[in-house]
Amino acid sequence: MLVAPPDLLSCPGCLPALASFTPVPRNPLRFPSVLVASRNDPYATFDAAADLAGAWGSTLIDAGAAGHINTDSGHGPWPEGHLYLEQLISGTRHPERVPASFFG
Repeated sequence: MLVAPPDLLSCPGCLPALASFTPVPRNPLRFPSVLVASRNDPYATFDAAADLAGAWGSTLIDAGAAGHINTDSGHGPWPEGHLYLEQLISGTRHPERVPASFFG
């Protein structure tokens, strides 16, 4: 389960600590995966996240306008995240859109 991966191609200097992660691999992952992306993440456009999900063969979950999904952005406990992880592990289908209650 991948949550809010940054787009290192369009913003390589935004997160200097991540410079060693380039170039970003684009080969399909050899295991089932889910990528959760926000519509207003300052580190990656939704289109860039969707492109990564497509390249990796990941199911894309649209988190709506959630900003950058991490605790530094004010996000706390995430029961939906646990549900998505459980669904990934059990192999059940994931929704394409996160419910309005995504972040409370």
